[in-house]
Amino acid sequence: MRMHHWAGRVLAVVGVLAAMSATSAVANPVDDEVGVGMGAFFQVNGERKVGDNDATFTYPGARLTARGQEWGEGYADLGWESVDLKHYDVNGALAYGVGGTLWCWKWRNATAPVSLGLAGDCHMSEHAMAPSGGGGQTDVRHTSMDVQAVVKARFGSLSPYVRVGCMESRLDPDQDGFFGNADTRSTVPAIQGGFEYEFDDQVDRFTIDVEASYFSAPGAAIRFAYWF
Repeated sequence: MRMHHWAGRVLAVVGVLAAMSATSAVANPVDDEVGVGMGAFFQVNGERKVGDNDATFTYPGARLTARGQEWGEGYADLGWESVDLKHYDVNGALAYGVGGTLWCWKWRNATAPVSLGLAGDCHMSEHAMAPSGGGGQTDVRHTSMDVQAVVKARFGSLSPYVRVGCMESRLDPDQDGFFGNADTRSTVPAIQGGFEYEFDDQVDRFTIDVEASYFSAPGAAIRFAYWF
């Protein structure tokens, strides 16, 4: 199923949730703080296949995030991406991305407040690749884009979450036929789950975010941030 079909279904679900939020917001007011976070991350994604081989992307870097939990958050990051791909030698490359979450509906429950929303991001890089057995080197542009529905709860300082949607991953080489008959674009499920933990209940706080993921293969991420 193509990326825009997946995205259309996710947007339809979120639209229904957003329509419900008008009455929910009155009954359950939200008074969460606004903040700016600066931190670092390390993630490994089994993002897609090239032929029968998994392409694994390792991406450490720094991230700047702005958050207003009533409406959501947005971020920009910059780091260094390396690719593990059988039968190809790949040079690491600078990578950058943007993304965020829009909260469409919130339920202020005394035991565990729950938020539902829509998340998306886009990451880009360009690598120099060459076949391991010899052959010409070429530049390959890597782009990943995803859209997901998000459910997040809060238990004191612990906030578990689940994101479910789809990802489109692109590997576009300058040289035609560089990957043989393998598709340069691949759409896969995008499933992520984890938790964020706050070490301080005040606006100024340190957080850690631990996450497991599944795209075309398992992956994981860890993120640290200090919030102002």
